[in-house]
Amino acid sequence: MTKPVFFPLCALLVFLCTAYLLEAQPRRSCGTMESLEHQIESNPSVAYRMRQIEQSTQMRARTAYGEAAGTIVIPVVVHVIYRSDAENISDAQIRSQLQVLNRDFGRYNPDTIYTDPIFQPLAANPGIQFQLANVDPEGKPSTGITRTRTNRFSFSADDNGMKYSAMGGKDAWNASEYLNIWVCNISGGMLGYSQFPGAAPETDGVVISYPFFGTTGAVTPPFDQDRTTTHEVGHWLNLRHIWGDGPCGVDDFVEDTPDADQPHHGCPEQTYSCEGPNMVQNFMDYTDDACMNFFTQGQVRRMRALFAPGGARESLLRSRGLRTSLPATEYTEAGPPSSLDATELTATEARLSWRSMPGALSYNVRMRLDGYSWQSKTVNDPFVKVNRLRPCADYEFQVEALYASRRSEASEIYRFSTVCEPTTALMRAPEGLSVLPAGVNVQLRWMAVAGATSYQVQYKADDGSQALSRTVREPNTVIPNPVAGRRYFWRVRANLPSGVSDWSKVMAFQPSLAAVSRTASGTSAIEPFTAYWERPGQRISLSFPVSASMVVQARLIDPSGGVARDFGSVTLLPNSSLGLDGGGLPPKAYRLLLTDDAGFEYEGAVK
Repeated sequence: MTKPVFFPLCALLVFLCTAYLLEAQPRRSCGTMESLEHQIESNPSVAYRMRQIEQSTQMRARTAYGEAAGTIVIPVVVHVIYRSDAENISDAQIRSQLQVLNRDFGRYNPDTIYTDPIFQPLAANPGIQFQLANVDPEGKPSTGITRTRTNRFSFSADDNGMKYSAMGGKDAWNASEYLNIWVCNISGGMLGYSQFPGAAPETDGVVISYPFFGTTGAVTPPFDQDRTTTHEVGHWLNLRHIWGDGPCGVDDFVEDTPDADQPHHGCPEQTYSCEGPNMVQNFMDYTDDACMNFFTQGQVRRMRALFAPGGARESLLRSRGLRTSLPATEYTEAGPPSSLDATELTATEARLSWRSMPGALSYNVRMRLDGYSWQSKTVNDPFVKVNRLRPCADYEFQVEALYASRRSEASEIYRFSTVCEPTTALMRAPEGLSVLPAGVNVQLRWMAVAGATSYQVQYKADDGSQALSRTVREPNTVIPNPVAGRRYFWRVRANLPSGVSDWSKVMAFQPSLAAVSRTASGTSAIEPFTAYWERPGQRISLSFPVSASMVVQARLIDPSGGVARDFGSVTLLPNSSLGLDGGGLPPKAYRLLLTDDAGFEYEGAVK
């Protein structure tokens, strides 16, 4: 006879509490693929039509249509289905959603500055804008908003009840002329779902649960920045989930989105699967609103192919829903910003300015050192002060004006040079730090500094031991017998006839057993720490792997080089992360600066 097994009460309580806390963490859920399965089960011809559209999309996406067709404007009708006052969302909440849709599909959303540098070259502007319809299907003036009181407590994707007046919802407007968006209370905690091109026109459109629509009113974090609708409209424009809704090898039909094995939730750091980095900031993943910020060039071509001649959504370009005149400040063509200038020039700073554009909400400034990649930032005023420039160097910049639902063309490129100060120019810190295995040792390298007579190298282990220093003549040195698995920090500066340069950026390396064992696997310099916004403007999570406790002074540096917040003295503990209060800070490209008792300065971007 089998003896009964009794689960200890304390362990059961711990298990139940843990399960509750895990369940309480909100996670994105999208019902688009489940809805598609229901549609195909009830009407198998849907699969055939979708295969035809896919063949057409693949063919048209390879043409130049995506770059040549100009801005696509789509008429939108929002059907509000409500039982309670909270579900009857305001016009202002609806307009806030349209504004973010236009920013995301015009790539002038302010958080483009947080796009991972790995994927920055792939990020693209879809050139698609959305306007509340001002003419209804009968040709009468309209606000583009309908409101329907219902007796139903909620709706589900199983019956699409919100899309039928007879089932307590609202019948769709002609899907060949309007994007229908239904906002209601969706059961089961689902945030929203959409319909791919090719299914029944009477159900064509997007459904969003009311707590996740817009940025004002009844919105629920961490899905309160409108990205649920951006994600679902992406499906409506024929985009699949970034991981292809399957394991490695399942296709999302886009060439420049890396293979992935699953969705990502929350706000993760860079993750890897299927032998490559995951595109966790893509609008078609499952991450929180604050972490999503781009579509790729391949996704843009795929969306815009729908509007090519004969495309599945081409009819929207001939819609009567926007027959009356549109607001002049929104859609009339305005020229690019002009009168660009660079003043207050020093060896390391400059003030960039341009002519103010009427109606512009902000400006996108692109700047680069001659021969380097462009760097972008968004500012509210027609000027910006930049610093940390290189002395005696050539720079160029250009500006775009950002409006509520469009952006101007880019200005002409303006070129300027920083002041040449011979002493300062020679005092630049060494750059190009790297690490190579050298048998049981590790070799540190850096780029030679012109005129340097020698170099001073400092390094230390993460166990709290004293920093060691050595002087070498060549731009490299060997660290003998580093301990495998231990983390080391190092920096270097140049000795010049005119003085000593600044210290380089502090880098870290962690020799592996394979590297120490003389194998070909190498050792590389890595960033000393990672820092990211758990939620922009509220809390920063700092992860700094150390094997012994370490006290540092922590400061948050804004893009102008000023101290945005001084966190004072903080203690880093082994195998743990630390939260820093960033409450009330505006969204900017901040950097975190940590200084230990040996004077080492560790600096990195807050992602």
